[in-house]
Amino acid sequence: MKRLFYNALLLFFSFWAMQITACKKDAGFVHNSSADIIVDSFIPAKGGAGTEVLLYGANFTNNKAEVTVTLNGAACEVVGVNQGNLALKVPAKAGTGHFTVTIQGQTGVSDAVFNYVFTKTVSTVAGNGSQGFSDMVSGTQAGFYFYDRTGLTVDTLGNIYIADCGNHCIRKVDSTGYTTTFSGFKAGEGWVDGPHATAQYNLPSDIEIDNAGNLYVADKWNWHVRKITPDGTASTLSDWVEDPSGIGINKTTGTVYVACAGYKKVYEITPDGKTTALPVSFNYPSDVAVDTDGNLMVVDQGTSTVEKLTYSAGTWVKTIIAGIAGTTGFVDGGPAVATFNNPLGITLDRSNNIYIADYYNNSIRVIDATGTTSTFIGTGSAGYSDGGGSEAKFNQPSSVAFDKYGDMFVLDRGNGYIRKVTIK
Repeated sequence: MKRLFYNALLLFFSFWAMQITACKKDAGFVHNSSADIIVDSFIPAKGGAGTEVLLYGANFTNNKAEVTVTLNGAACEVVGVNQGNLALKVPAKAGTGHFTVTIQGQTGVSDAVFNYVFTKTVSTVAGNGSQGFSDMVSGTQAGFYFYDRTGLTVDTLGNIYIADCGNHCIRKVDSTGYTTTFSGFKAGEGWVDGPHATAQYNLPSDIEIDNAGNLYVADKWNWHVRKITPDGTASTLSDWVEDPSGIGINKTTGTVYVACAGYKKVYEITPDGKTTALPVSFNYPSDVAVDTDGNLMVVDQGTSTVEKLTYSAGTWVKTIIAGIAGTTGFVDGGPAVATFNNPLGITLDRSNNIYIADYYNNSIRVIDATGTTSTFIGTGSAGYSDGGGSEAKFNQPSSVAFDKYGDMFVLDRGNGYIRKVTIK
């Protein structure tokens, strides 16, 4: 800690010494709009929210008002400038990426990558650790019945929606931690469209939300995808889809994709309900997510791999982006090195990093833009403990989702809880 303090102090005084020198020598310096902005290097190379970084380069400016700097697309606070140096603070949740300096409409990008170090704290939001049904209660008084692969999603207000498969209904945990039944009713298995109090589902296994607040449910034993409007009214969206397990949505087009594990398929469902099986085969696809370019990310639980589907020349092309087909394990690393153990749920953050609920590894894994897999949180050992990232334990997590602030929610199926990972 002392070394970090003295390094930061040295960085601070070094920058301001250069500032004073620059002001004396180059008080009239003006950015040259016909020359490139160069970002040569920066120190330190890694850190978390609030880390002070000094960028070295050329053709900057002495006018701080002209400068904006982003890290991985997130705006940094610029605290000092001169023609060859910029001092800034790293914003919270920026993630690993390049610095981009913009002056008078021109940009310069660092060749090197700043490695963002997340601070993660796990807490329990809802659930009592047992299989059951407790409604209209708060926090750990609430009961769920996570009988099968179970998913969750989060709306823009921070409400969590859970496909409570064993109770055959959709549950809601509001931003205060208060749990209610949003659509359907306890043990009311069936197939009925209509208002929230009379709608029926049959082993709903996963749930996703669109930009208008509509929910889409993989209604597993009814072999359909259902749509729920914000007032809880249910309707049937799809034609028959066999054994729907996981669901994702293209939030630009409104097209829904559903992974049908037992039948080795992924279906595409347009907003008008047209249902088509994609011409791609899988082993046991458990979930699907859609990135900002419309590519599909599919978790194939049967092969313990993560696969990418890209639409090209009128068809879908599949490639394995992480995992070794047919090999289970718990190894971080590049695309040909990393291994998973029966991965289930998948989601993406705002930068298209891929997060996997690695079921039997009792952890959440992340695949970055380079295809490198690392363990985001979890020790690999089954257990239950809240706290700092290195201490937190999960037991067979089945689903993961982000709220609008970039915090993560995990359906900790084996423990019977909804957990929150506060990320800074």
